[in-house]
Amino acid sequence: MTLGLTDIIKEIFTPVFSILNLPGEAVMVLVANFAHFSAGYLLWIF
Repeated sequence: MTLGLTDIIKEIFTPVFSILNLPGEAVMVLVANFAHFSAGYLLWIF
């Protein structure tokens, strides 16, 4: 079962990423990177 969240995000960011000649799925790398660093800062604070 898929929720289609990746497809929705891909459709939103495809026009922006097409300027850089990247696929819309590339935004998921940025989301994962942000989540990774956010969790690190959270652990650093506590």
